Amino acid sequence: MKFECDPKYIKERIRSNYIGSIMMFLLVVALFVPQAYHQYKTGKEELIWIGFILFSGLVAITIKNHIGMGKWVKNAKATSLEISHDKLITRNSIGISEMNTDAIERLIVQMRRDKVIGLLIKSKNGSLEKLVGFLNMDGLVEELSAVLPKDKVKAAKWFHR
Repeated sequence: MKFECDPKYIKERIRSNYIGSIMMFLLVVALFVPQAYHQYKTGKEELIWIGFILFSGLVAITIKNHIGMGKWVKNAKATSLEISHDKLITRNSIGISEMNTDAIERLIVQMRRDKVIGLLIKSKNGSLEKLVGFLNMDGLVEELSAVLPKDKVKAAKWFHR
């Protein structure tokens, strides 16, 4: 069965990126404006340039962050996951990744209020893959649970990694 990335999840990530940028901007303004006003009143206007440099740095970091988010969105829209009887195949705009189901040491199902929010796949070579934001996460858990032995599947309701 093939699983696609959830458009709602993509919108949530974009929204949180914008909210984070706005909060950083407001924090810098809240710290910079009173300090600039105080320096202006005391006649030390040359120190205002330090705040301007910090503000310019924040703008550059925010622009870089939004460019990275655009690349992530492009990749997320192209991401799909297929489960066969012996392989877990992930396709995205970067390429194709395959993992044998024999290489999976543990599958941890992350749940909140009886709803699946993510999957952690720990492989025998020590790598840890987190699967979040797919459509029909319950179906994804059912498919993976059918392929794996029951002792390798665990539901984590309290502790999320």
